[in-house]
Amino acid sequence: MIIDPSGRYAEMVELIGREAALALCRKYGGQVIYTPAPDRLSENHPLVKTIGWEAAVKLAGSWQGSTCALPYGPEAGIRNELQAQVLDLAGQGISVNGIAKLTGLTNRAVRRIKNRAPRPAARRRREPDPRQLKLFEDLEG
Repeated sequence: MIIDPSGRYAEMVELIGREAALALCRKYGGQVIYTPAPDRLSENHPLVKTIGWEAAVKLAGSWQGSTCALPYGPEAGIRNELQAQVLDLAGQGISVNGIAKLTGLTNRAVRRIKNRAPRPAARRRREPDPRQLKLFEDLEG
């Protein structure tokens, strides 16, 4: 499952290759990054460290001096499955620490997933049982 309405992932694969595009999406997927001109790249630049010198130069040559929103890439479906697993484990009553240990996520990530999950609708109050006496009936009038 590739979440990429802009076609940016396919463009990156064509430009720098599948492995480099995947590495870039893994590290910066869902974020906006700045791509400098090729002459501004150095061995210590995060782009070079992530995808290598040759791929970074190709990308910088094509996107030089621009910002672009990177897609999540083909692993976005895995992320959704992991979130579903966290919510399932939480529904079983497993603690945040236990879920983090089972899934390999941090405690903070588990809490964020749990907090963003939709809450069940509040239960409606039932009508009072007509057989039940009112406790403060005499004080109301």
